[in-house]
Amino acid sequence: MDEEYLLHDDKFYDSYEVKDEDDPYYFDAVKIGEFSVDDDTPEETNGASTDNGKKSDNIIEVWIYGNEGDRVPHLHFKSQKLNLDGCIKLEKAEYFKHCSHTSTLTDKQVKAFYDFMKTNNYKDKVNNYDLAVNIWNLGVYDNVREIGYMANMPDYSKLNDNSL
Repeated sequence: MDEEYLLHDDKFYDSYEVKDEDDPYYFDAVKIGEFSVDDDTPEETNGASTDNGKKSDNIIEVWIYGNEGDRVPHLHFKSQKLNLDGCIKLEKAEYFKHCSHTSTLTDKQVKAFYDFMKTNNYKDKVNNYDLAVNIWNLGVYDNVREIGYMANMPDYSKLNDNSL
């Protein structure tokens, strides 16, 4: 898929900001999407919705920050309502704690995150994991390491198994 098309299609990304007019690939942050979990919702509904069609208020956003200067490929998850601000590695099912981004997810949130990352995005052409990898690679500068094209998604369902 053409990366320039993905990068500039405003229907594809919820949020996108160009920082440098001379370099359209330099960005502050790109929102990959969001998922939700309602702790009062039975496990089998995955917290995404209930029988009455109402979506949970417990929205967790997934972001890639541009040119952070960190060598570890990762994404950010955050929710003001749930007081979450943390990072997850893109190449391993592990949290990546740096600066103030130290939150972890509950087991239900991990399941919802894993399902979200496997879900196809934009006209079913790419899943959210592949999208996150492509955005990470577009924002790579200086000595930050890229992730190989078509990398296999880690088994994020085991994310809390690796917690310290």
